[in-house]
Amino acid sequence: MNQAPFTAQEIEAIRAALLAWGRDHFQNYPWRSEKDPWLTFATEFLLQRTKADQVAAVYPAFKKRFPTVRAFVDGGDMAVDWLASRLGLRSRCRFLWEAAVAIETRGGHPPEDVDELMQMRGVGQYIASAWLSLHRNQRALIADANVARWLSRMTGLPYNRDPRGKKWVYQLCEDLTPEDAFKAFNYAVLDFTMTVCVPKQPLCTPCVLQGLCNFGKKS
Repeated sequence: MNQAPFTAQEIEAIRAALLAWGRDHFQNYPWRSEKDPWLTFATEFLLQRTKADQVAAVYPAFKKRFPTVRAFVDGGDMAVDWLASRLGLRSRCRFLWEAAVAIETRGGHPPEDVDELMQMRGVGQYIASAWLSLHRNQRALIADANVARWLSRMTGLPYNRDPRGKKWVYQLCEDLTPEDAFKAFNYAVLDFTMTVCVPKQPLCTPCVLQGLCNFGKKS
């Protein structure tokens, strides 16, 4: 990306529009008000490759059965099977159990550092950044396939569903994510890409960003 796709004024306009939209359309999932580090970490782990509504259906039972890292670790294969039978992706559930073992050795609290988090099997940039930004009050960039799709529509730049190989996606996330209101902004982006800028038949009219969006202007 040789030239920034948005001016400084447009960046501010996008931020302001999304923050305002996010306040009015906040998705009140139970883990968003949860304070426990283990439960929020486990939830962000499970949200990768699974829709939020599916995780929400399982979350109350998961919290009751495995309220602590120790409870999940002690569950062993039975804990993995219980989770996999409800959400699928058994390998992911196994990776979560392995991460729980590592967390237990740290006193039950996940590390609050991106690089340390990503040393755990199954934890990538998205899980680490989402947990730190949304639950540990650290500014971090959230760039998953939904965000990449949204930014591709906004700019007209191509992407292939995987943002990891697209430096422009991370650069634009860096430009857009505010220094202070990053948590509210990231929640707004997640909710916006889940409900408005969806993969098929995006709701371009009405959309608060239509006038700034390459795709929306053509709709």
